[in-house]
Amino acid sequence: MYTSKGWMRFCLFLLMTAGTGSWVMECREFGRRIWMGAPIPWWRYLEYGFNLLFVFTTLIFVVSSIRRKAKSLDADTLVQLITPFMVDATAASGSDSRKVPPSVFHLLQSLDVQRNLMRQCFEHAPFGVLFLARRRSTLYTNPVFLKMAERSTADLYNKPEETFHSLFFSEENNSWLDGLGSVHDALERRFCYLRQPGGSMIPVLLTGFPLTGSKQSDPAGFILFIEDVSPAHQLRILQHHHSFVLNSLHHGVVVTDLNLEVSYANESFGELFGLEIGDLLGQALHGILPLDSNLSSQLARWARLARETGDSQFAQFDFRLSDGRVRHIQITVTPLRDADASLMGLLMLYQDRSAEVELQETMRRNDQLETVSQMAASIAHEVRNPMTSVQGFLQLMAREIDPAHTHSMYLTVMEEDLKRINSIITEYLNFSRMGNGSKEEVRIGTLLHNTYTLLQSEANLKGIQIELHRIEPDPLITVSPNSLKQVLINLARNAMEAMGEIGGGLLTLSVEQTPDGVCLLVQDTGPGIAPDHLARIFSPFYTTKNTGTGLGLFISKKIIEEHNGTLQVTTELGAGTVFRIFLPR
Repeated sequence: MYTSKGWMRFCLFLLMTAGTGSWVMECREFGRRIWMGAPIPWWRYLEYGFNLLFVFTTLIFVVSSIRRKAKSLDADTLVQLITPFMVDATAASGSDSRKVPPSVFHLLQSLDVQRNLMRQCFEHAPFGVLFLARRRSTLYTNPVFLKMAERSTADLYNKPEETFHSLFFSEENNSWLDGLGSVHDALERRFCYLRQPGGSMIPVLLTGFPLTGSKQSDPAGFILFIEDVSPAHQLRILQHHHSFVLNSLHHGVVVTDLNLEVSYANESFGELFGLEIGDLLGQALHGILPLDSNLSSQLARWARLARETGDSQFAQFDFRLSDGRVRHIQITVTPLRDADASLMGLLMLYQDRSAEVELQETMRRNDQLETVSQMAASIAHEVRNPMTSVQGFLQLMAREIDPAHTHSMYLTVMEEDLKRINSIITEYLNFSRMGNGSKEEVRIGTLLHNTYTLLQSEANLKGIQIELHRIEPDPLITVSPNSLKQVLINLARNAMEAMGEIGGGLLTLSVEQTPDGVCLLVQDTGPGIAPDHLARIFSPFYTTKNTGTGLGLFISKKIIEEHNGTLQVTTELGAGTVFRIFLPR
C-alpha cells in the first residue's frame, strides 16, 4: 500500500513524464521551423527554455530516487533477515495447497520450520541476543537480554543509536562500541558493563559478528551475544582480595594435597626459604624445601599426624641460610576439609621467629652486661690494687734470687700469670667504660698508620707479614681516636692469633672511600671462621680460645655502633676472614 506521500510523488512523476513527452514533440516542430526560416515569436524562445529546465529537473528527480532506493536495499535485507524473530511469519500450513504449486508449498513449509527453529534458539538461549541495524538502532532483543537490562521491547526496539550507547559502558576507550554495526570484524569476548535503569552496572562479555546484506563489502547490521559474568567477576574479585591478604602476611602460607604436593604458596613463603613461587606448584613439598633429611622426615611426620588425628600440629625447627644466618621457624600444620568434612589437604603456616628469639637473646645479654658492668667496677678497686702490691713484691724477690735457681722460674711463671690477670681486668674495665671516649676530627689514614706501627713488631715476632693501604686525600672523620684504635688492635691481634695457628700469613690494613663515609678493612689469610661460630662471635663471653674472655669482639662492635657505624665480617674456610668497619662522615 502506498502512503499519501507516495501517491503524491507518483502523480508528480506522471505529470513530469507527460510534460516531457509533449516537449519533445514541440522541439521537433521548433527545429523544423528554424530549418525552413519561418519567423518565431520571442515568447516561444522563453517557453522552450522553461521546458528545457523542466526536463533537467525530471532527470535529477529520477536519479535521486534510484540512489535512495539503492541505499535502502541493505536495511531492507536486514529487516527481512530478522522479520521471523520480530513478528510471526505466515505459516505454510495456512496456505491453500490447492492454489499453490506442490513444489512451492513444500518450500514454504521448509522455510517455516527453519524460521521457527531459529526463533526458538534465540528465544531460549541462555545468553542475551541483540540485533543492530547499520546505525546501531535496535531491531531485536531476546528475553534474556531484556531481563539482564531490566527493560522492555518497547524501550529498545527501533530506537536511535543514543539508546544503544546508554546500554553499555567500557572502562577502556569506547571507540570499539561506536563502531559496532559498521565494521566488518568480529568481536571476540570483549569485557564491558551493562547499565540498568536504577544505575547499577553488571559485568558482561560481548561477542558479535557483522551481518552482510546484498553488498558483501558493506555490512547491513550486527548481531551481539551478551554473557552475564557477574558470578565469575565477583569470584575473580574475591580471589584477588584473598591473594592480596595472603601475600600481605609476613608468615609463609602453603596449601598442599594429601600427598604434600603444593597447590598454593604465598610470596612470604618463597622469601622465607629463597624459592620461586612458580617453581613450587605441583611439586612435593619435602622435595623442594632446602632442608636436611632429618627435618624433611620430621615435616612428613607432622603432616601424617595431622591427617590421622585431624588436629593441628605445632613444631619448631632451625633453618640455616646459605649465608650462614639461622632462622628459627615455627610451623603449624592444619587439616583442610571440604563441605562434606572430607579431608582434602593440609594448610601449613610457617612463622619466622628469628626476630623474637634475637630479642630474647638481646634481653638476656643486656642482663649479663648489667651484671658484668657492676662486677667490672668492683673488680677495678677490689682486685687490681692488691695485685699491684703482689706483683711489686714478686719483682723484688726475683732480684734477690739467682736466675739459675728453680725458685726464679717459679717467680717468672707467677709474674706472667699476674700480667694475664691484669690484662683481663683491663678488658673488664674497658667494657664498663664504653661510651666515655671523647670524639674529635682525625685523619683516618693517620690513625690507621699509627695502629700499623704498633702492630709491626708483634707481627714480626709471629712471622706474619703486615701491609698498609691508604688513600689520598686522607679522609677526615669525627671519632674517638683511642676507642677506634682499640677496635683495630683487637681485630688485628685476633687475626694474627688465627694465622699463628697455621704458621703465618698476611695481615692487611686498608681504608676505602664510600658514598656516605669510609670503610676500614682488617683482612687476614688465616683458616677462616666455622659457620657454627660465625653467628655468635659478637656475643658477650663467647670465645673459642682457651685463654679468652669473649668480650673483645663484643666491645669492638659496641664501640663502632656508638659511632653510628657497623662492623661486619665475611669469611671463607681455608682462605681467611675480612672485618669491615663502616663509619659515617
